[in-house]
Amino acid sequence: MPNRDSNIFQPFLLSWSSYCITSWGWRKFVLSFCLGGLSVLALPPIGWFFMLFFTMPSLVWMLDGAFETSLAQQSNPKKIGFKRILSNIYAIRSAFGVGFGFGFGYFFVGLLWIGEAFLVDAQQYVYLLPVAVTLLPAFLALFWAMACLVARYFWAGQIKNVFILSLSLTVFEYLRGNILTGLPWNLLGFAFDFSTAMLQSASIWGIYGLTFWAFLVSLSGSLLVSERLKIRYVIIAIGCFFAVFWGAGATRLSLNPTQYHDDMVMRLVQANIAQTDKWRPEMRSVIANRYLELSGRKTSADTLDKAEFTHLIWPESAVPFLLNVGSGFMRETSRILGDDAYLITGAIRKQKGVEKDLFFNSVLAFDADGNRLAKYDKHHLVPFGEYLPFKRLLKTLGINKLISLDGSFSAGIQPTNIYLKNTPAFAPVICFEIIFSGQIVDRKNRPEWILNLTNDAWFGETIGPYQHLAQARMRAIEEGLPLVRIANTGVSAIFDPLGREIAQLKLGKTAILDSPLPLKLEPTLFVKMTAFF
Repeated sequence: MPNRDSNIFQPFLLSWSSYCITSWGWRKFVLSFCLGGLSVLALPPIGWFFMLFFTMPSLVWMLDGAFETSLAQQSNPKKIGFKRILSNIYAIRSAFGVGFGFGFGYFFVGLLWIGEAFLVDAQQYVYLLPVAVTLLPAFLALFWAMACLVARYFWAGQIKNVFILSLSLTVFEYLRGNILTGLPWNLLGFAFDFSTAMLQSASIWGIYGLTFWAFLVSLSGSLLVSERLKIRYVIIAIGCFFAVFWGAGATRLSLNPTQYHDDMVMRLVQANIAQTDKWRPEMRSVIANRYLELSGRKTSADTLDKAEFTHLIWPESAVPFLLNVGSGFMRETSRILGDDAYLITGAIRKQKGVEKDLFFNSVLAFDADGNRLAKYDKHHLVPFGEYLPFKRLLKTLGINKLISLDGSFSAGIQPTNIYLKNTPAFAPVICFEIIFSGQIVDRKNRPEWILNLTNDAWFGETIGPYQHLAQARMRAIEEGLPLVRIANTGVSAIFDPLGREIAQLKLGKTAILDSPLPLKLEPTLFVKMTAFF
């Protein structure tokens, strides 16, 4: 009989685990889908980690049932050979189905906000909304399906199963983040985002290491119905995990107080331009004037005078026109800047090509005289947003990209630094480039800080911008570098190299933010390890 220890939850756990094991067919798929969707509550911006102690053990129990229930489905149990073949077929189908259903629910709920982008120009793109919010989660769910299938093949017993499934899911999550263009969005390690201290070990093994630990500790909840382990031992082990991780993280935070550059003050401008207005011709002057007004605005008495900032920073593709040196707009911008100040902004850059003009999604740096000093071209472009994969096939189906630009953006070469006089070298990162762990800075020339320019206006006031913010924060901890994030509609924020938030502009707010730049830390162990790859 299972060890019942004195625990009021034991009868419920036994009953629920039995239900998960014995459910079959469409009921099992629906159950796995719902549990996957509930798991999203553990992620930012909600952060209910405890939800994983219900959903992830249920995944283990449903995989347990991939064998037991399949035997009951066999039509001819007297034939041992046929029985064994059927057992394998049913187990494979069930394990794959459980993993796919769980993953589909997880990504469907977690990425439902992408549908907002198809409502920006609803007349042209709304018909694609159902396809986008189902096909992308379905594709990503295949990685969870394969992870569960592989883990079920090596199923070996309760404690071993927890390690096997944790490892398999982590490996396939890594593959999800790197195969084709890669989309490492909503890795389970972000469930630790509820505590800055709990995130600190990312400086050792990065987000994929945190993801493994998130799987391991949450899947360990399945051991609460173990016949061999006392419940109190499982609870103590889980408690010790949180105590050690939190304690080590809190110690790291206390030993590394935030320090700042004395001679650099940034002004971040969050203009809050709605995506529906961004490319309308009649809005060009309105948008330009808003940036000029915010950039030159005097701050309150307890902050800075406008002449004191050294770096004026605007978000991705801030204004809806090309920034040409000597233009009236650039002359007006120069009047705002102090003698030694710089403008750093996201902008669409045009370059003459052999057959046609090329367009880049870029970061440009200008001096106070309006001269362009440096550029960075985005190298990791967004499929369907900045270029159209399988162009000929998809265009015949009437599918085009969402950007308002003829043709596609051209890609830059690789991560690089921007060097400006009297400015610590920084790594410019545009939009979703920030989600790729270990791929955002020049490993041979480590920068002093990371600048992430983005335009999250596509996704309105949904959970998407908050998930994006959490990923940016994680890069600061991994790299040991301060991170400055400026978003058109928010959330804009500044993090120190341990991921502590220094300041923030809330989502949907039109405002400016003046702040000094935090100092970096020495290279983290994560940085040293990734330098070899």
